[in-house]
Amino acid sequence: MVKSKLPNSVLGKIWKLADIDKDGLLDDEEFALAMHLIQVKIDGHDLPPELPPHLPCLT
Repeated sequence: MVKSKLPNSVLGKIWKLADIDKDGLLDDEEFALAMHLIQVKIDGHDLPPELPPHLPCLT
């Protein structure tokens, strides 16, 4: 995640979005979601304020 060179504030928001179960840790699926969100941000798009219903198919 740090290699993305995104600001820590952005990475923190990505972590909060990706941590579906809110346990402070990212499992494999949550990490994959975080990497997707990092790519979204790198591609120049804004992060959503909350995950769209089709993304957190981990619950």
